[in-house]
Amino acid sequence: MPTDFDWGEVPKRKVIPWMQWTHGNPDLEELQNTPSAIKYTGGFLLELKNLDPEEYDIHIPGFTKTQVRLDGKPVDVLAAQQAELCVLSYRLRFTKTENGQKVGYGRNEYAEGMKGHLQAAVFIKGFEPVVYLTVTGTVSRDFEEQLKHFRKLGLPVANQTAPAGKQLDVNAFYLPFGAGAHETRGKGTQQKQVSPLKLNLPATMTREWLLRQYVGQAMLPRTYTEQKTHEKWRAAWEKPTPDLPEALAEAPAEEAVAAA
Repeated sequence: MPTDFDWGEVPKRKVIPWMQWTHGNPDLEELQNTPSAIKYTGGFLLELKNLDPEEYDIHIPGFTKTQVRLDGKPVDVLAAQQAELCVLSYRLRFTKTENGQKVGYGRNEYAEGMKGHLQAAVFIKGFEPVVYLTVTGTVSRDFEEQLKHFRKLGLPVANQTAPAGKQLDVNAFYLPFGAGAHETRGKGTQQKQVSPLKLNLPATMTREWLLRQYVGQAMLPRTYTEQKTHEKWRAAWEKPTPDLPEALAEAPAEEAVAAA
């Protein structure tokens, strides 16, 4: 009879890095130039519990360790008002509560009262693993609109010298996303202050700026591999599905699809 379980034979559960967009509070302007500035401006939050220090260095350029309250509890996070993101893939759905359970609907099934929910698989500049970004509410559409804006302004300049059939897309660039000025959104009693998600592009798009944001020769093949990996992950939200626990909803392709 064994005296203990064979823990050494059990594979360690992978910790999936996921990040959320948080709104700032316009009444906290005094925090604007402090390590807690994100509480005023809004921005990106990475909970430290979702970063495995045994797997990779948890230092991320541009992110500061701080503490915020999430669901009424203090949580240790890495926070940034702005981040340079290489967007590998994303998916958008709308959710509503039915019989006490939140259900997700595809982008073409929107109805009044539904809430936007976007997830994006990204590389953060200076941080190697894929990170999963969650954006909810009206700001979920901001993300998609900003990508469309870059495709319209940036890609034609980048692809001026592209060989036939080899045009670059958004995955070839680290795009500088950040918090815009506070806005009031919603109607009637549903109005609230939000921190819009903005893409900070130059007034005049140039090849030089695009080359500075280019992911580079070493990273470009990885972006195409990850795009392929996330095809089923992206498609999984095109049909109605019960809402998933956050850890599963944020998982890479095969795990998320299996759980859907």
